[in-house]
Amino acid sequence: MSVADDSLPASRMVRVAAVALWIYAAGLLTCFAAPGLSLDVVGFLIDWASVPADVMVLAVTVLLLRSALVQGYRRVAWNLLFASVAVDLCVGVVYPHLNVTVSPLYRAIMDAAYQVYYPLMTAACACFYLSCGGSFRRRHVWIDGATVMLGVVAILWAFLYESPPASGSAVAITFGAKLFYTAGISATMTATLLLYSQISDGRSDPAALIIVGGSVVSLVTDVMWLGWSTGGAPVFGSIYGAGDLIFTAGDVLFDACIASAAAIEWRRRPVRELAGDQGDPTYSFLPALVLLLSIVLLAASEALRHGVDMRVLVGMVVLGAMLFAARQRIVSAELRRLNRALALRESDARLMELVRRSADVIAVVNGAGSITFASAAADRILGVPASVLQGSAAVDLLGSDNVEAMSRFLDALMANPASAAEMELELEFATSAGEQRTVRVAGSDQRASPLIEGITLTLADITEQRTLEREVLDIAARERLRLCSDIHEGLGQDLTGIALLLQSASASPVDNPQALQASLRSVAGHVNRVIATARELASGLSPLHVEGSLALALRRLADAMNSRFPVGVRIEVSGEEFALAESIADHLYRIAQESLNNALRHGGAKTIVVSLRMAVDHVVLRVADDGRGFNARAARRQGLGLRMIEYRARLMRGTLIIEQPPGGGTQLVLRVPCAQGAG
Repeated sequence: MSVADDSLPASRMVRVAAVALWIYAAGLLTCFAAPGLSLDVVGFLIDWASVPADVMVLAVTVLLLRSALVQGYRRVAWNLLFASVAVDLCVGVVYPHLNVTVSPLYRAIMDAAYQVYYPLMTAACACFYLSCGGSFRRRHVWIDGATVMLGVVAILWAFLYESPPASGSAVAITFGAKLFYTAGISATMTATLLLYSQISDGRSDPAALIIVGGSVVSLVTDVMWLGWSTGGAPVFGSIYGAGDLIFTAGDVLFDACIASAAAIEWRRRPVRELAGDQGDPTYSFLPALVLLLSIVLLAASEALRHGVDMRVLVGMVVLGAMLFAARQRIVSAELRRLNRALALRESDARLMELVRRSADVIAVVNGAGSITFASAAADRILGVPASVLQGSAAVDLLGSDNVEAMSRFLDALMANPASAAEMELELEFATSAGEQRTVRVAGSDQRASPLIEGITLTLADITEQRTLEREVLDIAARERLRLCSDIHEGLGQDLTGIALLLQSASASPVDNPQALQASLRSVAGHVNRVIATARELASGLSPLHVEGSLALALRRLADAMNSRFPVGVRIEVSGEEFALAESIADHLYRIAQESLNNALRHGGAKTIVVSLRMAVDHVVLRVADDGRGFNARAARRQGLGLRMIEYRARLMRGTLIIEQPPGGGTQLVLRVPCAQGAG
């Protein structure tokens, strides 16, 4: 049973039990208030009235725990509630049968049994507190707990210890027992108030709120019972067993609250409880209010000795509580406002840091066309510090040659303020150092935004991208011309020669077989050259298609390099070879080919090792040479080879590292993620 279902018999039983307990509690209170109640009835109700209520609550709790509706700290809390009610039931059943015993040992045993309830209830409220997102790792929680504990102890001291037991008290409680009761009640009340302070809204967790109410009812009736037992409170003095009646009524009301909380837990779908370290800490006025009330009550107990009207003291307490509550609401509202402001400031700080570290220039232009903000990238891309740009005209951002284009671009953005779409523009300009650059300008009208109030411009440096595109087009054009020349001057000439030989052979005399055989041998030689030329052309266009695999293509490349140059190229292949995707294999081959050329042209290498390691989910290509190394930054500026290597690595989503080991030379390591058999 993983979710609550109102149609389940168990859920209906829990709801019926909760309603029955409230009816039973109301009837019991009515019976207690009835005049002329006989002593036998009073004694029976004191001894047995709470037993059926305890049994019903235990059954309800068992049904709830057997389901999967409560987990984590919540489940521990309900187990502790079950234990506290079970202890109370056992004591309630045993007490009437041992009441004939009046020895001090019996009294000590009964007091100890009753007091087990308080640590169990304290632990249960603490677990409910943790399940509601509370945390005992926060220092203010311990300060609040200590404050509440001090206030409750002071209140109990004023209530229980001001006067000696009256002669008409039905029960005589020792001073030591009163101390234990005071400690237990104080600890339980402290945990209960901490739980209440953690519940931000009763609608969010009504079950926990009802448990708080039940705990308060139980503790208040315990204090009243102790007050009657200690001082013979005059309001109950004329009724035999008044303190025990109060205790029994509080027990039944507590059971009704627990059953109602279980019914609510049953209807609520299981959710992941809040972690104690998540969310904002909860600050409550309750600890200070409890301490204030304790001080007022202690002062009142002293004032009563001098004949001060009790109504004045009660009015002062109520007025102080109202003022304290009003102040707390104001402070809470102010804290929420400050927290929102702090969160906004932190968000702005993070955004400003992102803008500051952005590789693109971000600028804001006001309605007058002036730059009000420019990011730090302006110095690197535009050659002008951001502080110099602020206050200058936005149309001059990319130099005098682009003033007209920037003016039209800004006018177009301002002409349609309702449009949220961005506009883009691509311009070339010269920096203050004379370097030609190409930038893409993206603009968006954010004048309606209260946080920006202007037009945002994003300038991205695309100089290298455009240069690479032009160079790739130039290389493609040169390759087409070379291929055309190879076909025309190589294949074309050989085919023309074959045609002439065949024409000559056809004109030869039939009776001269030697001449015919010589012509045919010459034709065969030309055909073989044509086949070799075609194979070389095909291998240059797609070596993998010709050789059949990346490893074979790399070995053929190494053989060609070894035969043409005074260098030793070695190919090492490790791992289980599998079919790579055609595009990945082609990129890896071209990167290895370009790395070999760089090692020969720029590094002057004599030995080059190309290793290919094929794993389950990735391929690693490593090219290491013993040359003199090269400057990677200068190589990017001077030629296309290294930039093409980096471009191909990005296309494959690979990780490229080019380094110069301590022993000399250059090492290129490329790790490419892939899947076996990808085609």
